[in-house]
Amino acid sequence: MATISDLRARYENLDGPISSGDDVSTMEKRLGLALPEDMREISRFYQGGMLGGISHFTWAAAGSYSVVEKTLAARGALDLSAPFIFLAEPAESAIVWRAEQTPAIVWCHAFDFERVASGLPATADVTEFETYRDFFEFLLKQEEEERDEAS
Repeated sequence: MATISDLRARYENLDGPISSGDDVSTMEKRLGLALPEDMREISRFYQGGMLGGISHFTWAAAGSYSVVEKTLAARGALDLSAPFIFLAEPAESAIVWRAEQTPAIVWCHAFDFERVASGLPATADVTEFETYRDFFEFLLKQEEEERDEAS
């Protein structure tokens, strides 16, 4: 398994913009949960945006396209109290981090978002990652492969 330092170096090698490191504790307070250490570390340098062919919400405590605002909006609209974070919304799908569950990251069809965010199993095929670090490493690999193909 790659270290967070290795992942950061690979991300920087892709000319990824380095985040100013929005206040993680402010995000945690607004979301009402503690982020796992790997997510905290990665959010200090990865600000969100395009990676691995997917547009991700930004790691920020505020802003209409932020992980915090999108998560709070989804919780309110669906009346969900489960501890989750809405990470991205690729075409016809959703990517969700679920607190205290394994696998932690689930990429599911959009119609399964509510079930997955609530901690229930999806009804359709999903892609799962044990940790956010695993998910981020997958994204980096996708990005690196796309860059190699373009060269």
